[in-house]
Amino acid sequence: MLSGENHAGKLWQSRSESGPEFCLVFRDRRVVAGKGLSTGFKSNLTPEQDPEYTQFKNTGPLLDKYFRRLVGNTPKTLEIYEKNYDYGCFEALLLQQYFEGWQKEIESGSWLDLVLRKNINLNESDSLQSIRRFDDIYQIGSLREKHSKIINRRDDTYRMFQAREGQTYVISFKPISHYVAGNVDKTKTNYKLGLIEMYPDGIGAISFDGVSLDLKPVPVEINQLYYIKVIDTDPKKSNKPYSIDFQSKDKNKIYHNVTITTPVFTLKAPKVMVRERAGSVKFIVMSRT
Repeated sequence: MLSGENHAGKLWQSRSESGPEFCLVFRDRRVVAGKGLSTGFKSNLTPEQDPEYTQFKNTGPLLDKYFRRLVGNTPKTLEIYEKNYDYGCFEALLLQQYFEGWQKEIESGSWLDLVLRKNINLNESDSLQSIRRFDDIYQIGSLREKHSKIINRRDDTYRMFQAREGQTYVISFKPISHYVAGNVDKTKTNYKLGLIEMYPDGIGAISFDGVSLDLKPVPVEINQLYYIKVIDTDPKKSNKPYSIDFQSKDKNKIYHNVTITTPVFTLKAPKVMVRERAGSVKFIVMSRT
């Protein structure tokens, strides 16, 4: 349904500061705003089966959600992705409205901000006046004070994680494409830095689809969506980094119906592969129930 937006499709490969995902948000927004959604999309269900379906006759609420999401994410200091995707979408909409051919510059490697600046033709005086207006309108000083406190706590947490040494454990959920943070209690203290999510007080216990992980209250890092990293800072207390109980082991060295116990967590899963190297063990969860 979205393939008709040729330029937006090409922009998927762009190197914008908002990331390629802004292209998806921009493209979706244009599809919702266009006529193709109401005329080109056909439901497989009959009106009797789906009486709530109105053939997208009123797309207003769908369009409003893009702006509401931008406004809702703006004050969230550490929410960098959704904020940038939606902000990038509205930058692209401005360019689409007023500056024909802007897509070619993005495809050539430019950034949305740079393309806007070039087309608006801001000079040095304009820039200085803009900064002053922003300072007056948005009270930049108070905003800086508010957000710097949060950023400083995040940075302190990152430095704490970087300083931790000992026996490293990595649990990979990549083969089953499971986003681990989605199972973590939302009340747990969490700082995001790029694709790193840091839980200085730990994440406790999580479980899903026959997989369970029970961690002691130690700092936990979730990285690149699918990986949990935790460090035992006093490995000398235990004789070995882990013990493993399993029902069987196949020719690919995959353990079946496994319970893995370490000084800092217990992992149970239907299938697990283990990889070891000096000072580090990686447990790869290979399947759900």
